[in-house]
Amino acid sequence: MKHMKASILQENLNNALKSVSGFVPSNPQLPILQNIYLKFTKGKAIFSATDLSIGIYKETRAKVDEEGEICVPFKNLSALVNQLPAGKVDISVKDNILSIKSEKISAEFNGVQANEFPVVVIGEKKGRVERKIIQEIAEEVAFSAASDEARVVLTGILIEKTDFGQRIVATDGFRLSIKQIKGEKLKFDEERVIIPARFFIDIARIIPEGAELFLELDKNKKSITASWEDTTISSQLIEGEFPNFEQIIPQSHTTRVLIDKEELGRLVRTASIFARESANIIRLKIENNELHISANSPQVGKNTSSMLVEEEGDDQKIAFNHRFLLDLLKGVDGKNLAFEVSGPLKPGVFRVSGKDDYLHIIMPVRVQD
Repeated sequence: MKHMKASILQENLNNALKSVSGFVPSNPQLPILQNIYLKFTKGKAIFSATDLSIGIYKETRAKVDEEGEICVPFKNLSALVNQLPAGKVDISVKDNILSIKSEKISAEFNGVQANEFPVVVIGEKKGRVERKIIQEIAEEVAFSAASDEARVVLTGILIEKTDFGQRIVATDGFRLSIKQIKGEKLKFDEERVIIPARFFIDIARIIPEGAELFLELDKNKKSITASWEDTTISSQLIEGEFPNFEQIIPQSHTTRVLIDKEELGRLVRTASIFARESANIIRLKIENNELHISANSPQVGKNTSSMLVEEEGDDQKIAFNHRFLLDLLKGVDGKNLAFEVSGPLKPGVFRVSGKDDYLHIIMPVRVQD
């Protein structure tokens, strides 16, 4: 369709563009992916963006006089709409030119034909899942997935069936998060599936409070969709062999300490000031029911802070990347953390006190005494 005429409220247009903004790639594989797909039809406006691995389909209300579709550069369109005054915005398309008019501003954008834009899969609303479950996966597990794609499988989250429900796992090779979801709160027919961590992060980022969420896994298309109200997010599944994470989970420990999470966060953030110039390394020493955290940098200086803990077992020394500790503290709820360790080069195990459904492991950093 080459001709289109419609109107939409600036607020609705702006909110829709904000929803899809995270799905427009900054370095697209194809030039057209820096565009957004727009379609006006049957009383609604449709917005779509994708980087080919994950995409979004978003609807909002509009008054449509003549139906049509077009693709236009997202960055410039979004910047303009953000500056428009509240109220009605008239939109029209003719010969692949998108015209926008508000009360005092008018603009035109060169577009391209919509049929060149990749289709984003729209899921059927079946397989209801509590929003809270996705939020917990995004906050407690997804941060442990790799951010670079040197090993694509590590950018994903493994979901596998257990006797008690589903086990959710992510690791980047330096840390590991495992969450157990009991019963049928999250149900897939497949024994094991690897889903991009970004899929859960994106859902948690934009899904509104109280929305009814549905997940649909399509093994034939090797994709998964999340749908609620007027939005669908679609992602390709990740193929490959997830690493054998169970072999690094310690079966015992020689030291266990109970730590106040908020105070630990304050000490780690303080040490991070001095650790940034020294490979982000901070040192932990457990001794006489106290946890001492220190960091030093030739360029900045040095710092030592202490807090009281409940200690069981041997005194210990160990070093970690402070960013990994801060990610954990930001992601999990609860007042206290249990920290288990058996030596300076053994994995550090963190649990949320009073909960048996979550485990986090951070690999230590080798340092000179």
